[in-house]
Amino acid sequence: MKRSHLAILAALALVTAPALATTVTVHIGDPGYYGPVTVAGYPQPQLVYTEPVIIQRVQVVHEPVYIRVPVAQQQNWSTYCGRYNACNRPVYFVEDTWYRDVYAPQYRQRYGRTQSTTYQQPSTTYQQPSTTYQQRSTTYEQQRLATKQAELNRKMDREQEKVAEKTRKEQQKLAEKTEKEQEKLAKKAEKEQKKLDKKNHG
Repeated sequence: MKRSHLAILAALALVTAPALATTVTVHIGDPGYYGPVTVAGYPQPQLVYTEPVIIQRVQVVHEPVYIRVPVAQQQNWSTYCGRYNACNRPVYFVEDTWYRDVYAPQYRQRYGRTQSTTYQQPSTTYQQPSTTYQQRSTTYEQQRLATKQAELNRKMDREQEKVAEKTRKEQQKLAEKTEKEQEKLAKKAEKEQKKLDKKNHG
């Protein structure tokens, strides 16, 4: 009887072991890594948004953090920022292409795989509908295009302001120059008139 119980426990351990082993270690520089990246000493990162995202504003000013996260987390950052301890910090999202093609190869070349991060792998795989993913991708691209268009508009406004200011200064200089010329002509005409009057009276 005792042996039978031991056999049953051993069988249960074998069955449940794969379900419990859900911890996966992902190294910085791996394609599947998501989390903070150190940008010092690397080429300038390409950013999803030019302005940092801050969920919880605090009186103490924190240094900004550069993070690579999935697009779905970028769009719902208030839900996911706690996973990265970044809710009260200015966050810049780096582009996936910059991480994969620029940062990760240089990081592996310098350090190999000496640093890692551990996360809990979901016990079941969530199959996201392709239509929903496409809609989110479309929304993400629209946001990027809108941000770039807004920056372009601001740049054009600044250029127009510069041109208007330059034109105003040139017109002011021309008006001052014209006024001085007119004053000279008036003084010259006055002198000529005095000479003429003096000659007539003499």
